[in-house]
Amino acid sequence: MYKHLKLIYSILLLWHYGGTYVSTDIVLIKPITHLTSTNTITLVPRDSYRTGLDFLSISTLRHRFINEFLIEISNSYEKQGIMKLDAEFLLSKVVHSWADANDSIHLLSTNTFYGFDKQAMFANWSTTKDSSVRMATWENDKHRYGIHFSITRVPQYIPPPMKNSLIDRLITLPRNLVSPKQISCFHSSIERIHMGQLIYQHMHHSDNNGDYVQAWASLQYYPCVDRFFERDNLHNLPSSNPMIFGQSTFRNDSHTPVLILMNAWWAFLHRESKQHQYWPPPNHFRPVYISMHIIPQMTKIMLAIKRTYREYGPVGARDRATLQSLKTYNISSWFSGCLTTTLKFQSFTQFPNKSKTSIHIVDVHKNLLEFLVPPDILQNNVTWSSAIYTSPYVNKANEQLDDFNQVKKRFQQLLNSKLVLTGRLHVLLPCLALNIPVMFIFPSEAFHRDRRFQGLVDILVDHVYTEKDRYFWKNKSHPFFINWQNPTGINKNKREVLTKIITSLHKRLKQETEFRAWGQFYRVFD
Repeated sequence: MYKHLKLIYSILLLWHYGGTYVSTDIVLIKPITHLTSTNTITLVPRDSYRTGLDFLSISTLRHRFINEFLIEISNSYEKQGIMKLDAEFLLSKVVHSWADANDSIHLLSTNTFYGFDKQAMFANWSTTKDSSVRMATWENDKHRYGIHFSITRVPQYIPPPMKNSLIDRLITLPRNLVSPKQISCFHSSIERIHMGQLIYQHMHHSDNNGDYVQAWASLQYYPCVDRFFERDNLHNLPSSNPMIFGQSTFRNDSHTPVLILMNAWWAFLHRESKQHQYWPPPNHFRPVYISMHIIPQMTKIMLAIKRTYREYGPVGARDRATLQSLKTYNISSWFSGCLTTTLKFQSFTQFPNKSKTSIHIVDVHKNLLEFLVPPDILQNNVTWSSAIYTSPYVNKANEQLDDFNQVKKRFQQLLNSKLVLTGRLHVLLPCLALNIPVMFIFPSEAFHRDRRFQGLVDILVDHVYTEKDRYFWKNKSHPFFINWQNPTGINKNKREVLTKIITSLHKRLKQETEFRAWGQFYRVFD
């Protein structure tokens, strides 16, 4: 609706004052002053059937052509409503009626703004060299004065954090081409540092997509995302099956500096990769080492080369076990906690339903559920889901979008639950961040043996429910008794601990100029 109203206001201004209207979808590469004329109406046809509405120049105020166009818009609005208005069709109708009986309409070449393959351009606009060649071709075209480049048409199924990122990726153009379109200083250009996001391939066809929960958490801090890198193939080596989506709109030989958050579970090394091909990251990376979990088998590979940590440290450890490994290798480090604890409602398309009635269970050992949850609770208003997800796409661009969508669906389920029961860390932490009542259930011995939980779960959760709490719900004096009808969220003391973790994470992120400027302007850190 806003788009149609903006158009109508622009046409009304031309009616009252005359002048030249240029759509924000047009990026000018040459002066257009001599395209206009005092005696004619100047337009640009989109093709042989339609006249584009991205450029309209008329020097005479209250011109009869504009009057007829406004009448057509008014009649169409009364019949169809503003959302179904096809303004270009109406403009073309008026142009055709005038062209037969009037010589005051001047139609420029279609190539003035249109007439090129956008999909081919996006596919090949990969390096500075390629973009320079394309720019030279456009500048040498005597008919071309600009490029029609709409950035508003993004598929509806793309998750919200990705949507803005993909829009930005589409306008990766040289500075002299981008600057007229810039809505903020972060729109993509070859000259500025690029924003990188980790994505994942190894084993996630049959594993839980907790990796993408972490990716969702990092996406909220990027002003845009220019490039995607597979966590286990940062150098995008052909021998390690580089991901299609991971190449983004850039070729492998693009060495533009990349700012990238390294929050992830670092655990895998491709058999085909040699140690130096896996770690450290490429030289053009500016890594932000934050919320990292490194398994023991990877410490020798990832921590032996300390140059990258000296340059970009200190390293934020997600848990106590990783922190201890970093200290063992004399690497400057600190306990950062997990970035998923910073998730906010604003990251999702809809807010939680106030009338929550269901209890949501995500991957809990069924033998534990039988004696930790009353039978009547299990029978009524219970929804089940799993963090185990197999994408129908294999090593394709849709695979990663599908994984992000699955995470979004998971969050919507959590947000509309009055209580969540889970044994998954990346279900627990978002629930704590979003103040969703959550009950963490895990076998006692396995919990104390699992390095991932050390120094993270115990400081944020009042109690981990294990087989030792058998039938605790029968005893109202149990110190961690649950009111199943009206469960409560994180308590005040734990909330203070969580706030300190979030504050320390934000303090580190604000040290990066790009994150700080973006975050302060859009209140990301509030």
